Amino acid sequence: MLLAIFFLLGSAFTLTAAGQLTGMCSMQSNGCSVPVPPVIAPLITGACDRQVQCYNCGSMYGITQRTCDEDFSDNLEEACDDVPDAVESMCSVVGAAHRQNTVYMPPGSNPPYCSQPWVMACLREVDD
Repeated sequence: MLLAIFFLLGSAFTLTAAGQLTGMCSMQSNGCSVPVPPVIAPLITGACDRQVQCYNCGSMYGITQRTCDEDFSDNLEEACDDVPDAVESMCSVVGAAHRQNTVYMPPGSNPPYCSQPWVMACLREVDD
């Protein structure tokens, strides 16, 4: 089923160097929910978008807040790997601020769009 989703929506997704889905995953997302310095925006926006989808829809698929947070931390670490220390520090600060400004939706309170096929594609690595 998941392969069918990728086949049908394949052109709507792009994969960044950090392995994060972009495109459809940015739908219904406010990005990093805080101002992001332009130097790191390309590095971390995909991770923020996936974390927003995880917080909004994860409980519908049995994904806990803790799993969402761990996945977001892993994605940030991977996205900001091999950059100068000052840039890595900015990634950490923006990531912490984003976590504080995002609300995990408990089961039954998920937005209606969470049942769309593209959402599960955004969550696929979180659930692995």
